[in-house]
Amino acid sequence: RDALIADLADTERQLESAKQRVVERIQSEVCGRLDERLERHAEVRETARERQRWQGIAAAARRDVARLRKGLVGESGLLALSGVAARGPLKQAETRLSESARKVAELDETLLTTLHRLQEECLDALRQPWAALAQIQAEFFTMQQASWTPLAESFGSYADCGGPQRR
Repeated sequence: RDALIADLADTERQLESAKQRVVERIQSEVCGRLDERLERHAEVRETARERQRWQGIAAAARRDVARLRKGLVGESGLLALSGVAARGPLKQAETRLSESARKVAELDETLLTTLHRLQEECLDALRQPWAALAQIQAEFFTMQQASWTPLAESFGSYADCGGPQRR
């Protein structure tokens, strides 16, 4: 009877250890991979938001350039006293326009590259966590079988010895 109790306690410890390993492996091999993928999608969303912000800056710069190129009209809408438009504000607006357009182009390239890479990896991004989960499950059940087999033998020995006495 003491041997059976010891085997039960040993099996319980093995099962708790196995459960802990399963949880850790699921966290790292399944959830960890999914979290990494979700993080990459969050980065794409953030890049798209930044692109929209820069697109707004570029649109404002285009409006400024167009307004300043309309003619010799100053900020107030009146002609300049000299009859010549000031080049300083136009030059600044053109610089802002070219910088913002360059930044939008860079962000477009980054977005396109990242989205293309995500598309190429999409099947593996789904397949790998599921395969890992199936492997973890198979190993867990194999370990359970290995843990319970000696215990079944102990129960068989206990039954052969007469087991508990019935009254």
